[in-house]
Amino acid sequence: MSATDYTSLDPSLLTPAQRIMREMQLHEQANPQTQFNLPPDDLENGSAGALISLANTLKTEFDLPPKYCAWADRYVNSSEPERMLILVMLSLNTAKLMEHNVKSEQYTISDGLKKTLRNYSMIFLLCAHLSSYRGPIADAIINALREIGHEEIPRAHEISKLDTVCRVVNDYLTQDRYNIKKKIKCSIKPDVPTQNIAILALKLVSKFNIPITVELLSHLAVLRWSLNDCPNVADEDFWLTADKNIAEWRGTGGLKNPNTLAMWRMFQYIYNEDTQVQPLKSDKGRKRSRADNDDNIESGSGGGSGDGDCDSELGGDN
Repeated sequence: MSATDYTSLDPSLLTPAQRIMREMQLHEQANPQTQFNLPPDDLENGSAGALISLANTLKTEFDLPPKYCAWADRYVNSSEPERMLILVMLSLNTAKLMEHNVKSEQYTISDGLKKTLRNYSMIFLLCAHLSSYRGPIADAIINALREIGHEEIPRAHEISKLDTVCRVVNDYLTQDRYNIKKKIKCSIKPDVPTQNIAILALKLVSKFNIPITVELLSHLAVLRWSLNDCPNVADEDFWLTADKNIAEWRGTGGLKNPNTLAMWRMFQYIYNEDTQVQPLKSDKGRKRSRADNDDNIESGSGGGSGDGDCDSELGGDN
């Protein structure tokens, strides 16, 4: 129907087509309930404004993310054949995703990759530059292996496989944190060789290719100080407490912009205090002898007071 209202115009001035439109307009005004009716479905679907309004309501109710909102808008504004094609393509995409998920569920980690992840877990926890023991270490390990070209590390878009690898790494990290704390707890007992922090470090790194440096000894001194400060804290809470202490020394810049100088000054101070209690020995042979003696004490095969808590095997491979 034309947008022009012919009902108020003189019929003699109108063309035949305009006069018939005038008659229809007058008829509709006199009989508003007898308009030309579409089938109910066509009436509902034919109102673009109503469809858009309903689509917006449903998008809000289902809390759809922007990508899916765009698909809903595209569907509403499409013709009937286009809608059919969109539905077919969406169904095919759903089938593809289901097939991908089935394949991902069957993914298993090889023994070789497990061995690598096992070693890297301890290497990262004893890294001289680590400043958060409960941070995203698993992600850092995976990214490091990907950067050096380890071919078994899943690609960034293989989310399900990466989740599987990440779970394995986190399990190793939990075991290693437990064993490290166990060794440190043993080292604060009286008259044990691992009171000497260099011998403690030697026992921790003996199965791994980790150099014993002042930085590593400083880390161990901080962990031992944290345990002395809170001797009865639970295993996982202990690491959170240690991280909280380090975060205070790191300053307000956080992990991205730490006050590195202030943090390492605290590490060095605690390390120096630790060595005042148990001075380091310069004779490497003597340190090795004392470490071997410590093994005997912990296993109960030597003289002296053994302790089962000190007899823990750190995971890893030579």
